Amino acid sequence: MKRLLFLLFIIAIFVSCSEKDNDVKLTPVNTLYYYINQNNDIETSMLIACSSEMVTNTEFEISVFFYPVEGASEYKYFESGTSNINPDDYIQYFVKNNWETLPVFNGYLRRFPHPGITDERWGIVTYKSEGKLHICDPIRTKQISSPTIYAPELINIDLSIPTEPVFSW
Repeated sequence: MKRLLFLLFIIAIFVSCSEKDNDVKLTPVNTLYYYINQNNDIETSMLIACSSEMVTNTEFEISVFFYPVEGASEYKYFESGTSNINPDDYIQYFVKNNWETLPVFNGYLRRFPHPGITDERWGIVTYKSEGKLHICDPIRTKQISSPTIYAPELINIDLSIPTEPVFSW
């Protein structure tokens, strides 16, 4: 009788440990996928973001800029661990909790100063406004394949009308 109970116990363990397609898969709570699923109202067409590199700034070589709507709050930056992912797979993006945004142009733009990294990655900016979660399209840091070129000598500013400058490059 003890052998039968032991055998049933072992079979129960093996059956309960099998992986099936309908098994529950856990999603890490620090992913963009999880964050999106915690919000009901999503807007994906209103957030404009890009990244830029400044080789001369050794503390923050990369900046991620974005244009928030008036009244936006809860700015977050999510980043992949590599550029070799499907950029639309939100489970690959992890939140960068300790990153504060800095205002640019009196707050009309904002930026996440990004500590230097040795490889290119995908990133996504989010913020909330009027109860909606705004999400930008995936952006890629290109500090290796296509670094930003700083060439002020190529920019011309026509100040003929002081309140309406014309920029050309």
